Amino acid sequence: MTAEQFQAQHITDRNELRNLVKVRDPKDEDWILDMLVSSGALLKEGHFLLESNQHSTGLLRFDYVSGSRKNLELIADRLINELKRDRVYFDAVLTQEHAGRALGETIADKLGKRILVMETDEHNQPVNKIINENALYPNDRVLTVVDMTTTGTGLRRMIAHVRQKKAIPVAIALFATRSKQEISKLENDESLKVYSVADIAFEWETVA
Repeated sequence: MTAEQFQAQHITDRNELRNLVKVRDPKDEDWILDMLVSSGALLKEGHFLLESNQHSTGLLRFDYVSGSRKNLELIADRLINELKRDRVYFDAVLTQEHAGRALGETIADKLGKRILVMETDEHNQPVNKIINENALYPNDRVLTVVDMTTTGTGLRRMIAHVRQKKAIPVAIALFATRSKQEISKLENDESLKVYSVADIAFEWETVA
């Protein structure tokens, strides 16, 4: 996710973060807030134009978070535990060229699964092309992984590609969501469960 930003500030106050970041499991709150404070990954008081063509009052820079191997391990382990709890089995992990790739690769590596990387366009939206050496085969069970979603448009494209290849999307995993309504709609439309660590409550509006 990229943005145009002006006079943006890193959020380092834990109480302020608690108002913005709704951690799914209360037991995870301390390490997630510590991660966001230390990485300076949440920005506020700027003007952000997201790839979803929306203006936002704030921004999550997941690349700041994923710059630490420890952070990636913690997030991946949390998501893997949820997937195992629900007995979600898969053969491959599908991620994007940039957004969330490090998280997808970490999950795949920990579980010994193939990693599939989709090319993205100039707006960081996925296109129908796998750019690394692994292949997507018919009947593959596929976990789709990104860093964060706002409208679900990119995820829908990735899932559509999986189905076009006669493979089977089984779930979506990501660090954070911005819109519970969009996630519920995505889950209903695609018949897939979305696993995430947190919800981030920035305000945004669609560009006319």
